[in-house]
Amino acid sequence: MRQPEETRTAGARASSDCRADLVPYLSAVWTFSPRTIDLCAFSEGISFTYGVKNQGCAPSDSYSVCFYASTDATITRSDYLLGSISKDVFAPDESGTWITGSFPLDPGQLPPGSYYVGFIVDCQNQVQESVETNNVGVMSGRLTVVSCDEDDGHGGGDGSGPLICIGGECFPLDPDPSAPGASHTYIGSVELEIELNFRARLSAEVTPIPEIGGTWTAWLDPAEIGPGTATTTLWVRAENLDLSAFPGGTTGVQVATVTIFYVPIF
Repeated sequence: MRQPEETRTAGARASSDCRADLVPYLSAVWTFSPRTIDLCAFSEGISFTYGVKNQGCAPSDSYSVCFYASTDATITRSDYLLGSISKDVFAPDESGTWITGSFPLDPGQLPPGSYYVGFIVDCQNQVQESVETNNVGVMSGRLTVVSCDEDDGHGGGDGSGPLICIGGECFPLDPDPSAPGASHTYIGSVELEIELNFRARLSAEVTPIPEIGGTWTAWLDPAEIGPGTATTTLWVRAENLDLSAFPGGTTGVQVATVTIFYVPIF
């Protein structure tokens, strides 16, 4: 009569040992954008593409994913936190790939230099996993934070209008010849070289300083690129700018930053 009881006990023990195991999803694209950021005077955003899989035998609880910048290739919770996102319950063998929104980085948040970028799944230890040491993913490429001590184009530009910066590079806007003379409308462009390991649709968002005001638009031509290294042109147009806050003129003055976003095309 004891044999069935022992069998039931063993079965209950095996069931209690079944846990979730959240890991970076190896079949997903892991990347980030932009690759160069300028935190000397203004905030700038960074976004991530990443994936997670539950390779365990039980559902997970809700969990968080944290993104970090590190001076070495070992990503830990003591590195520079770039952003975090909460995720819902994950069933056994469930996987997913996501693109985050833009996480704002404040001036001085990261010292100038070159960084590895990675993410930690269940970074707050909310899930009891069967394995707790396989939660880290390291993305390809390096993040560069430009030095504020170098002449990186923030002032003294050759353009006749205000400066727009993307990453560590700035370019001037010039008066739009197609606009009425008194409309305070400017336009400018710059070529960008972007490397992707998948085909993507690009879009751009302008963040102006409050003093300049105006209506801003930005677009890329071509807007679909990849895979591989491709060149695209970023165009920025600003209408009805408020130039009264700049009695000395806007030549060489950085008035906005641009963030590039991309969505994979499958």
